[in-house]
Amino acid sequence: MHKLPIDISSVEKTEPTKMASHELQYLYDISVKIKPKILLESGTHCGQCSTYALFAALVENKTGILYTYEIHKPFFDAAVAFYIKIKNSEQAIVLKNEDFVLAVKNLSNDFFKDVDFVFLDGGDERADGGHKLPGEDYLKNIDISENVQSFKLLECRANDGTHVILHD
Repeated sequence: MHKLPIDISSVEKTEPTKMASHELQYLYDISVKIKPKILLESGTHCGQCSTYALFAALVENKTGILYTYEIHKPFFDAAVAFYIKIKNSEQAIVLKNEDFVLAVKNLSNDFFKDVDFVFLDGGDERADGGHKLPGEDYLKNIDISENVQSFKLLECRANDGTHVILHD
């Protein structure tokens, strides 16, 4: 078990939160309790919401690594810009600008045997990368199959005891 030399006490988040505070608190609390070695997340967005809650839990635990996937380049770039400001953050987070489903398909069995927590949070943007508007029909503007594909794939790849949480 490696210790993470990361201090997040002075981190300033600049993006609005996309999840309710009680959801973020639950995600943080469960991550602290589980103490995952390897965490996978679909849907990084700008990295300052669920990604940050997961990251902060790893820092609290002083162990673990988060692999987080964001397919939209502007969101990925914003996340990279945010985490590059946190000294030694690369020891706890790996930001990937790629499709989560394809990435999981390509992960080796050796890598996957240590994955013990997965947070599925993809599919809440419109196909053009924009955000849904209040009252906008989910079924018209998003690829609803991303979370379903991810879940079905994890069903085949995940080990017994792997925690999977789905949002959206």
